[in-house]
Amino acid sequence: MSQDYFNVLPNASLSFQPNNPKKPGQSLRLAYSKRIQRPQIFYLNPFRNTSDTLNVSYGNPKLERELTDSYELNYTTFIKGSVVNMSAYVRRTGNAIESVRFIRNGINNQTFANIGRNATYGISLFGSVKPVPKWDLSGNVNVYYVSLKSPALSLEDGVVNTAAYANDGVMYSINVNTSYKFENGLSIQGYGGLNSPRVQLQGQQAAWTFYSVGMRKNLLKDKADLTLSADNFLKATRNLKSTLDTEQFRQESNNYIYMRGVKLAFNYRFGKVSAQPQKRRKGIQNDDAKQGESGGQGQP
Repeated sequence: MSQDYFNVLPNASLSFQPNNPKKPGQSLRLAYSKRIQRPQIFYLNPFRNTSDTLNVSYGNPKLERELTDSYELNYTTFIKGSVVNMSAYVRRTGNAIESVRFIRNGINNQTFANIGRNATYGISLFGSVKPVPKWDLSGNVNVYYVSLKSPALSLEDGVVNTAAYANDGVMYSINVNTSYKFENGLSIQGYGGLNSPRVQLQGQQAAWTFYSVGMRKNLLKDKADLTLSADNFLKATRNLKSTLDTEQFRQESNNYIYMRGVKLAFNYRFGKVSAQPQKRRKGIQNDDAKQGESGGQGQP
């Protein structure tokens, strides 16, 4: 199969800044862009992971790039030192790359395929405020509806291995960051977040939460600092449960990982700090690669 490496990626935007003395810094922006994402190596690697002979995983070297049409309406304003940003967006992806599973000769196969269409409709809200001069608080809320649709997939030797699928649902993510500065160079920081269960073509993955709290003390006339922090300390392990529904079988997986941690760090700053920005190094930047987790070579 021949690949087409020529793509036209147009971008256009319109912005408007109202001349309102009572609300300076307001801006309204409407934008359209076409984006490309190419599969990373683990999506393409045909190496078969057969450590479990009944559950085999591998990449698909015939994958094509994703093309996404993105539409966004964005509003930003500043209110007494606080920042508020609101946006509504629509993203439509053709040839969307998704994980696909099927059974052949009694063996569960896991690979990737260009499923057809992935449409996302969402709204996002970001805010940064200072309730008191020494307290910084910021957060982001993102709520979106995802629709995945795929015709019957032909993955190998012209044989149709999976039936047509469709799956949709509402997802969301919440992130919060905060810090408070006391006297004598002492401060506390904290952050946390929640990602809802992730809708997939053939099922869903479990929700994901994370949090951390820490304390920092500046030392040696602010040339050094000592930081003590604790991450995800309420439970030692986290169960990343996922479910899979196909026309051939239903599978539930439980993956327990360790996330609890305590860190003590000492930092010392010496030498002259230059205000000049670093020169950009020449080289190839592969910034259009589709992000994901390989879980090992050849394993989705």
